[in-house]
Amino acid sequence: VISFQASKTTIACGETVTLSWQTQAEKIELLPAGMCDNQQTTVACTVVPNQNSTTFILIAKRGGKQDVKEILIKMEPAKPILFDFSFSQNPIIGYQNVDLSYFVQCADTVIITNSEMTSSIYAGTKLQNTLAINAKASADYTLKAISPKGEISKTIRLKILPKILDFSATPDTLKSGESSNLSWQTQGADEIFVSEMVNQIAAFLDVDSDKTGETESSVFPVKPPSTALYQLTATNSDGDIAKRELTITVTPYPSITEFSAKTSQVLLGNSTSLIWKAGGSTTEIRIIDQDGNELIRSQKLSGEISITPASTTTYTLTASGSQGKVTQITTVQVLETSEVIHFTASPDTLVSGDSSVLSWQVSPGSNIEILDSTFQVIHTSNLYDGQFVVSPLKTTSYTLRAYNSLSEDFDTVLVLVDPAKILTFVASP
Repeated sequence: VISFQASKTTIACGETVTLSWQTQAEKIELLPAGMCDNQQTTVACTVVPNQNSTTFILIAKRGGKQDVKEILIKMEPAKPILFDFSFSQNPIIGYQNVDLSYFVQCADTVIITNSEMTSSIYAGTKLQNTLAINAKASADYTLKAISPKGEISKTIRLKILPKILDFSATPDTLKSGESSNLSWQTQGADEIFVSEMVNQIAAFLDVDSDKTGETESSVFPVKPPSTALYQLTATNSDGDIAKRELTITVTPYPSITEFSAKTSQVLLGNSTSLIWKAGGSTTEIRIIDQDGNELIRSQKLSGEISITPASTTTYTLTASGSQGKVTQITTVQVLETSEVIHFTASPDTLVSGDSSVLSWQVSPGSNIEILDSTFQVIHTSNLYDGQFVVSPLKTTSYTLRAYNSLSEDFDTVLVLVDPAKILTFVASP
């Protein structure tokens, strides 16, 4: 080494120094490494010392031998200067590693603390450094740089947003009446809420909000009446939220919402219609009469069919689907036209105080009532073949009314009453 010089040997913090040297060597090495990329045997290099005192060493090498020269650069004490204190990513979602970098000058000591820890995460003399942080909670990080001339500090907050690792239902396809288990896992959440939406109506489930699934999966049983949408909301203390949704599909059983006749009673020979409406998982309907005769088989879930029953008949509707089948019945009552077959009085002529028997026969299914001359009902019956005794005091007409819910018929008889006569009046002896 012929010469090794510095433009200054005492500098202020942040000031640069120019090193220059001249050697007779095949190769040179300048330490500390990395402060000067120039490795020529005769050259100058500008460096920025970042310690209170830095020793620069020049090593000249040739033919297996070497020569070494040193220069000590001293830095006058000053208040620290902070150039950088930041995270490589902020905020972060869930738990993950993140780099915390800093760069200060004019400091003897650097201390970094975490508000969630009792001890410092770094304390040393490195003025530029990158620390790997395994973050599992939002926290304040404080850097304090200290020198004989004073100190500076800065606090930054690393925010961890809640993350939903898993939200699932087992099973996620049900039959009506079956249950499923919701399960979830989260990170960085202080509370969770689970809501259920069925038929456009939403409601929160009675889930313990502290069961965040932080250390192990949380489970909650549900039994939706029909296909339902579930939403998991995870929140932290800063009000940040994460959401995830899932759907549990409920395959309903077949159902029948209507099965009836337009008119439940018809006169013999008249027609009416059977009306049906099915739902749920119904894929096919079938209607039969009480004798097993099939009237219709169809994939239409609603409709009607005309019928002309010959007698009172019970019909059965069967709704079938992948989950089974259901049935429902309805009955159509067939009525004959009410008709008076005969209506007589015997005798039809009598003396006041005697009796007459009114006899009738009407068509089956008819009710009857008998009215006197003043149209007062004196007798009712559901017998279509019967008798009733009357004892009129004077000539009286009697009317028979035969009827059902759809028709009626009338007939009238007259009972003549003669005044009382004294046929004999004797004394013996």
